[in-house]
Amino acid sequence: MTVDPVTLGGVLSADSNGECPGGIISATPFQLKAL
Repeated sequence: MTVDPVTLGGVLSADSNGECPGGIISATPFQLKAL
């Protein structure tokens, strides 16, 4: 997971096959809001 400290935006990467090769890697962009 990577988060930009300036914009608080980031991308969450998830591999459907865990640590095994051949899985589908999905990257989900997200936006954090400072409270």
